Amino acid sequence: MLEGTDARIHYVYYTPEIEGARNRGGLRTNSFIQLRKSTADSRPMLESDDMGDSEALLHDKRQLRQIGQRLIRRGIMPEDDGWSGWLGRYQKGFGTP
Repeated sequence: MLEGTDARIHYVYYTPEIEGARNRGGLRTNSFIQLRKSTADSRPMLESDDMGDSEALLHDKRQLRQIGQRLIRRGIMPEDDGWSGWLGRYQKGFGTP
């Protein structure tokens, strides 16, 4: 189970790709990750990018700006929804009111 930046809990099914990433030391607790579905040879896959410690991300303005720009390109407007904890600090990192 993962907590998403959409403030929802997501259940991620086992995949060999996830197991491989975990075996390589990735996808640790408190990591900030991006998951995306893809296909290879007509077979569904789950790709992951482990972006490191989620607390460190909050202090990396360049990376937060890049994440915000990617969201905007997808039609998602980052905004402060009033959450507390890590998610609230993440949302405030985009500089939205």
